Amino acid sequence: MTERRPRIGLFAEAFGFGPASKVWTVASACHEALGAELVGVGVSVSAEYFAKEHCGSLITLDPRAGLSPDQIEAVVRQIDVAVVGLQPEWVGALTGKVPVAYIDSLGFMWNDGHFDRYSNLRNVDAYIAQDCFGAVAKLQTRGIKNLVSVGAIIAPHPHAEIARRDGSIVHLGGLINIYNPGNGSFYASFALSLVDNLASEILASGEVEQYLPRSSFRWRRADNWEALQEFSRRKTVYTSPGLTALLEMAACNADVVPLPPQNYSQALIVNHIARLMPDDSVWAFLSERYSLAEGLEEQAAVEAVHVWNRHYAENEDFARRYRESVERNGGQPLPDHLRSRGNGCAACVDTIRRLLGLSHSHTS
Repeated sequence: MTERRPRIGLFAEAFGFGPASKVWTVASACHEALGAELVGVGVSVSAEYFAKEHCGSLITLDPRAGLSPDQIEAVVRQIDVAVVGLQPEWVGALTGKVPVAYIDSLGFMWNDGHFDRYSNLRNVDAYIAQDCFGAVAKLQTRGIKNLVSVGAIIAPHPHAEIARRDGSIVHLGGLINIYNPGNGSFYASFALSLVDNLASEILASGEVEQYLPRSSFRWRRADNWEALQEFSRRKTVYTSPGLTALLEMAACNADVVPLPPQNYSQALIVNHIARLMPDDSVWAFLSERYSLAEGLEEQAAVEAVHVWNRHYAENEDFARRYRESVERNGGQPLPDHLRSRGNGCAACVDTIRRLLGLSHSHTS
């Protein structure tokens, strides 16, 4: 009798590509290690990400639009375990129906109110926390029962030595956010205006491309492996400062120029990295202009960043001084804090194996 392959449900907040990337990285590692079948559930950039990675099947559902009991039951029938990336609504919907592993890559930014609002997170079957910028130490004070600390949750970088070549690329990621979905096209236009003539190609979501005016940049969509190869071979990568991409770039030894932050988490990331870089770095320039405290309400803090970006988009002095900083510093290696995280994928696979009740001898 043939043993049925475990089925893993993939759920990720449509807030850039970061949450979907984490979930996909863990799920694809489970596919390799456990022979798991993968079922993606999502909308917008999350669905786009799962599709471009050729997820086995895809269900279009958005918990923010409301979920009926029949919709939840239909999902539960198709999976044996859920891997949820920064989408606590699904934790509430699935708790008690199927084991849930919750992946938090931004544990350094949440306040107590976040866990009061989404109290199921404290009791989720496994709360997998990527330990960066002191995230786990902060989460240990939040009353989470099943906290699992792991290193960087990123796909393995290309092992073969890839020769650097002249040329730079702009990486904008998923761009969409849940609080102001239309802001992605504005941010892309603002960011590209700062690096015009410094690069000719863009890696970003197709969700936003259709709304942008024609430009001299060549717009590209790439799966994760192709993106890692670009990070490895380019002389310079200009990037929106999302943590997943930065951890991947650190693993690829990329020389990086940060673009302005698009949202609250990116502003905090800029501030953390600026403290680890020289005082006259591009990171320091941006940190001085996007200073926010940790533990703020996310929606209000995201809006504060949007207000700053709208202001700076009309500010010629900001653009001039940003370009001067870029010209002075060029692309720089990322700090050792991002390089020394190790890869947390194996620990994630072990956690999901445990939730499935499988032994370590179980393989595909």
